[in-house]
Amino acid sequence: MGKIYIILIVDDIKENRLLLRKIIESMDYNVQEAANGKEGLEIARLHKPDLIISDILMPVMDGFQLCRKVKADNELKNTPFIFYTATYTSKKDEEFALSLGAEKFIRKPTEPVEFIKIIQSIVKDVEKGKVKIKEQSLKEDKEVFKLYSERLVNELEKKMLDLEKEIAKRKETENKLKHLNLILRSVRGVNQLITKEKNRDTLLKKSCEILIQNHGYYNSWIVLLSKDKKFEFAAEAGLGENFQPLLKKLKKGDLTVCGKKALDQIEPVLINDPAIDCKDCPLSGINKGRGGITFRLECNNKVYGLISASIEKDFLYDKKMQSLFKEVSEDIAFALYRLELEEEHKLSEDRIKKSEEKYRILTNTISDIVFTLDKKGKFTYLNPTFEKVTNYLVRDFLGHSVTEVIAPEYIESTVDRFKSGIAGETVLLYEIEFLNKDGKKIPIELNMTSLFDADGQLIGMLGVARDITERKRAQKIQKTLYNISNALNTTDKMHELYNKIREYLGNVIDTANLYIAFYDREQDLVSFDYYIDEFVKEKDTIVYRKLGKGLTDYVIRTGKPLLATEKVLEKLVHSGEVEMIGATSKIWLGVPLKVEDQVIGVIAVQSYDDPHLYTEKDIEILTFISEELALAIKNKQAEENLQKAHKELKELHKGLEIKVKKAVKELREKDNIIYQQSRLASMGEMISNIAHHWRQPITAVGAIVQNYEDVYEDGRLDLEYLEEHSEIVMDILTKMSRTIDNFRFFFKPDKAKKNFDIREIILKTLKFLDSSFKYSKITVSSNLAEDCIINGFPNEYSQVLLIVLANAKDELVEREIKDRKITILLEKIEDKVVVTISDNAGGITKEVLPKVFEPYFTTKEQGKGTGIGLYMAKMIIERNMAGKLTTRNLKDGAEFRIEV
Repeated sequence: MGKIYIILIVDDIKENRLLLRKIIESMDYNVQEAANGKEGLEIARLHKPDLIISDILMPVMDGFQLCRKVKADNELKNTPFIFYTATYTSKKDEEFALSLGAEKFIRKPTEPVEFIKIIQSIVKDVEKGKVKIKEQSLKEDKEVFKLYSERLVNELEKKMLDLEKEIAKRKETENKLKHLNLILRSVRGVNQLITKEKNRDTLLKKSCEILIQNHGYYNSWIVLLSKDKKFEFAAEAGLGENFQPLLKKLKKGDLTVCGKKALDQIEPVLINDPAIDCKDCPLSGINKGRGGITFRLECNNKVYGLISASIEKDFLYDKKMQSLFKEVSEDIAFALYRLELEEEHKLSEDRIKKSEEKYRILTNTISDIVFTLDKKGKFTYLNPTFEKVTNYLVRDFLGHSVTEVIAPEYIESTVDRFKSGIAGETVLLYEIEFLNKDGKKIPIELNMTSLFDADGQLIGMLGVARDITERKRAQKIQKTLYNISNALNTTDKMHELYNKIREYLGNVIDTANLYIAFYDREQDLVSFDYYIDEFVKEKDTIVYRKLGKGLTDYVIRTGKPLLATEKVLEKLVHSGEVEMIGATSKIWLGVPLKVEDQVIGVIAVQSYDDPHLYTEKDIEILTFISEELALAIKNKQAEENLQKAHKELKELHKGLEIKVKKAVKELREKDNIIYQQSRLASMGEMISNIAHHWRQPITAVGAIVQNYEDVYEDGRLDLEYLEEHSEIVMDILTKMSRTIDNFRFFFKPDKAKKNFDIREIILKTLKFLDSSFKYSKITVSSNLAEDCIINGFPNEYSQVLLIVLANAKDELVEREIKDRKITILLEKIEDKVVVTISDNAGGITKEVLPKVFEPYFTTKEQGKGTGIGLYMAKMIIERNMAGKLTTRNLKDGAEFRIEV
């Protein structure tokens, strides 16, 4: 039996370690695990693994640090090291990892088969002794730290961008929910108003005010039109005097563009840019930058007018907002219809007397139940709608009491209202419930008015009953959605949230058996996070399984809702698309949870005894709620991930801050050394220039001294001769001493910033270099502007000029340029003072140009240059004086630009 190899896995995510363990153990290798680099290093030193596979991003010690320490350990350095990462995936990350001595750099996800091949290949090479262990190519800690910091900062920036996107997306969703809640309040407010207000004009005015009072809309207006589209009445809120120009336009019969469109279509008209889409509208300037929505007020195929509102553009194309606006428009239209109907009822007595047939035609075609009662409360007339709503035949109910079709709990209140009506009192609109033939309760909105004969004698009551099942259902859905939205915003624990969702959803659909499952597309796993079932006890833990052929899996694959009756289920099983799992239900309804068209899970309900429990309408309800549910759950999960990532970032930031402080300290020490070296280099330049200035005076003094011997031999050496020539020698020595004082100007450090004239600094510097330039046969031409005053350090500025000019001189001499020239230009450009120094030495090569300001970089022979002059010059100008020092090539040479 061969050797059993030990492979160490280092990863802070338990699931990742578990997956790798399963793969590696399938190859008959022994596995050791560690949750971070520190723990991995301790295990490696203890067990001496044959191979190390490590993630990079980990707490305590990351993969980069672990690899460096392994390769620095004499007992472990020959152990093959593999990086396996999903976070650090760039080419630079790979280059850095390999430079630390790693043998392989594998990016996640990698197919298990491919991963196994890589591991087996390395182990075989270890067996055969063919593994060539890589050594770290980065020996200097500073270089490693620099590259390591770059990788950390790069990844930190990526994570920050991802978090910012996630936060922005979450805020957008929260704003959307908040705005929808505001509109829901407005809808409820209008609904409540409709049940109370009897005056048409007041109703419309207050409806506009309700729409804007919750800040759901900026402003709103309603206009009523006659059949031939002539102006009848208008109301507004949020506009005031700004509405008057539009009102004049409407009174003239001139409708706006959005108004004309709304009258011709059944869907709301959306205005994205009023300035472009509504040029003819006086409100286009007021609503600039906002969106607009306009809808016709229509009930029973009659158009009463228009309703329009201004809204945030971000919410303009939201389907739910449009649906709610449409609903409130329909409610207002119904209120107008009801008021109109009431008005008609007041006038209908004469019409009934004149033409009962016309009355019957009207009531036979109306979508509401129209009926008449005698003084005893018995039906004397019922229109055909009664049969559609209750499933009873009209002929069977004529002569019967109205109480026979009313739910028991409403009989007493209805009888009281009937008596009030018979007594001549007004009976207000109210809600009751009818019982249909099957005993099912039907919500009804009932309106009754007194009925008189031709002689004005009260003979009974005329009633209109409207089936409001759909409205009640919509209200329940709205309330359910509101409660779920509120729960999503106020509940922290997911299981508690699921319980509340089940409770609220139970108001509109049976939720006795309900579960919520999620799908992990990367791992192809289905998890049942919440499961309530009469045959299965509530699960305490989440159940995971691979995507299979259950009903849940079918919905995940298709991305479509499924109402599985027994026949549908039988067909799916027969076709092989579905395999039954667990107890078979009589009916099953499942809807996909989607975020941006991506299925993330399924919400499902089922019944084991009632095959008719769910209908197509329940699909609509569940689908409507599932959209918000999916997005909210995704946000909750994102919030948890955000908190986790924030914690990791804090830990990374803490460690990075310590390292940055250490690095800054080292950089400051380095800059101080470079500065001292720069000053020494400048001192050398100064001594060289002093030598140029002293060479001629020293020669003159030597000549005078040598001449003393000849004069003495000729007998001419007397006191007068000595005094005359001693005076000449002292004059020369005084000038040489003054030269030293002048040169000291360049190296006397400035203690504080002060205002100085750059022109004077340039002239002093040129005087300093005059002898050196003459000796090197260099011609200097200058064009210096007056009054170029800046605030800074004059001596440091002069050192920069000295460094640049000395570099130019060296290049001219080294390249043996015949006609050697240096040009200096001083000028003011806006609020900056700019000095440019150019030469005709042929310029800087493309390879050297990007490096001229780097420390210790020099193109001169060894011993002739330190490579710190230009680096120090750039530090003086840019760090000490907040300016800019740059260079570029001209036609025949190089140009340095100093801008302060």
